[in-house]
Amino acid sequence: MRIAIVGCGEVGTTYARALLEAGGPDLVLVDPAPRAVLADLAAEHHLSVHAGPGPWLHDVDAAWLCVAGDIAHEVLADACGSLPEGVQVLDLTTASPDDKRRSAALLAGAGTYVDVVIMGDRHGRRRHPPARRRARRRGCHRRARRDRCACAGAARGRPR
Repeated sequence: MRIAIVGCGEVGTTYARALLEAGGPDLVLVDPAPRAVLADLAAEHHLSVHAGPGPWLHDVDAAWLCVAGDIAHEVLADACGSLPEGVQVLDLTTASPDDKRRSAALLAGAGTYVDVVIMGDRHGRRRHPPARRRARRRGCHRRARRDRCACAGAARGRPR
């Protein structure tokens, strides 16, 4: 399998590294302004980093879109002419639902569009979600609103 990772910022580089360390598929890396981390990773694994779409995308089986959400649809539209028929496009961006629908329509009939949800902490540590962290800071063990929580009521002198 040959995978193109389009957009190699933090997300794209993280997935590229994981795939390479797992002995995964051949990779094609596309990023117009690669950071040093990506350049080092590419050099270590003897890969080229391409500045944009081109003939290097013609034989990929899948393209992972890892760009900023506000430009995701435009990047996919630019790459469509270089992607082969039947390609799978995995959208790992934070694009709006409307942009994701537009991207899926753009690819309809030519390939498969998959909206991927990324869950977890980028550093692999277990963390509480933001609402729970805020609740813990104010001494509350619940996610409920402060005025409905027994702990918060007790903290303000009200009985539990």
